[in-house]
Amino acid sequence: MSSALERRYRFLLSAYPDAYRDTHEEEILATLMDGAAPGQMNPTARKSIGLIVGGLRTRGRLAVEEGWAALWADGLRLAAILLLASLLSDSIRALMPMGRFVFMAMSPRDQVAAVLLAVSIVAVVAGATRVGLTAVVLVLAGFGAMPYGGPSASSYHRLAALVVAGSLIWYSLRGSKRRPWPTWLGAAVVSIAVLYGLSADEMPWGLGLVLGHRVPLSIYELVLPVALLSAIALVGNDPRPGIAAAVYALVHLAVTVLGAVLSVTHGVNVASLGHPFVPILLLGLGLTAAAAFAGTVSGRRLASEHL
Repeated sequence: MSSALERRYRFLLSAYPDAYRDTHEEEILATLMDGAAPGQMNPTARKSIGLIVGGLRTRGRLAVEEGWAALWADGLRLAAILLLASLLSDSIRALMPMGRFVFMAMSPRDQVAAVLLAVSIVAVVAGATRVGLTAVVLVLAGFGAMPYGGPSASSYHRLAALVVAGSLIWYSLRGSKRRPWPTWLGAAVVSIAVLYGLSADEMPWGLGLVLGHRVPLSIYELVLPVALLSAIALVGNDPRPGIAAAVYALVHLAVTVLGAVLSVTHGVNVASLGHPFVPILLLGLGLTAAAAFAGTVSGRRLASEHL
């Protein structure tokens, strides 16, 4: 039987938790190989989708055994990673003099901020949430400069950092066992955030500015992550991605509303700005509601399976 087919099945089985694979991987693999056609080199699409979905659902079933508080803590931990990635991309974008990324040209505080955010992402993914929390607190305390922009962008940065800190504090205070996620995930998140920060100004379909100041509310930075996590929550019957997506969208929505409120309090007629504020607000509301719906539905499914 093809060793290439076996390697590909093992790769697909990585969708299952490590503890589950330690016990069941060889048995599942033997069944899959026995059912393979002679000379088959690749898993069928049906088998591939079935293994991925099965792995996601198994992760949810095993996670709920620690209780619903643990599920919420994991969801907030994932939300913290998303927000940290957004802050890192903003840091990289803000530190590009004249459109070029020159790390050595940054001020020491700017360099420290970018490094601290990257360290925090890797630490949180690895399960070292207290290390990640310490890095975020240092950024908030001014050891590293917060990503800058207009007032709305600054509001987003501070609110996002505070939500990250609160989420990690909740996770740490639970006192549960350390549960690291795959190492490649941390490297992937940092890499994507840096690449997005370097190229965001060149990407099409962004929703641009809100009330004259940049707010990270775009197809790539908001719509795509929320839609993807909501879909994973529904397919995997796992509320954690839905919780993360809802928190992430809610932070962006809160800043959009705050920007409008600040403008109105300063005597600015929002309607006169000619910017599609209402569509952007409705988009934020819709994404938040969709993510909350995905988390609720997946949670109910998981609860019914766990009974």
